[in-house]
Amino acid sequence: MSIHPTAIVDAGAKLAKSVTVGPYAIIEKDVTIAANVTVGAHAVIHSHTTIGKKCVVHPHAVLGGTPQNPEHDGSVTTLVIGEGNVFREFVTAHRGSSAGQGITTIGENNYFMANSHIAHDVSVGSDCVFANSAAVAGFSQVGDGAMLSGLCALHQKGRIGRLALVGGGAMCAQEVPPF
Repeated sequence: MSIHPTAIVDAGAKLAKSVTVGPYAIIEKDVTIAANVTVGAHAVIHSHTTIGKKCVVHPHAVLGGTPQNPEHDGSVTTLVIGEGNVFREFVTAHRGSSAGQGITTIGENNYFMANSHIAHDVSVGSDCVFANSAAVAGFSQVGDGAMLSGLCALHQKGRIGRLALVGGGAMCAQEVPPF
């Protein structure tokens, strides 16, 4: 395990021996990080977050933050991230909320470009690409292999189907069908 001396890692966090943590990163208690994960400088991993193997968290990404849902009662909720995901600079992904399922899930091998946002109670499949500043609102679903172009957004409780391509700047108020 390689933890930069300026990083803050809570004693209640569980990190695999092959995890690398960069300068000024913060990892809170009740975080589990699997093998071969890299956490970049100034990244923050909040409590009740699980990160699968071979993920890369770039500088300034924030994972597992409190859900941005005024109906959330403060109870413990989670963010579960699968293997092989890449979170570029300033990506945010929030835990589920008490008003929803209480869990946000991210599958495997997804690529989240700078400033992407995954809200509370969202389910993202595997092999998806979120281009710069793509945003998915609470209670939404993104199917496997979906591609969200830059500056696009999905409204609350919306769905993007498997292998769908959402064009740059699109504002999706309902569903985007598969393919």
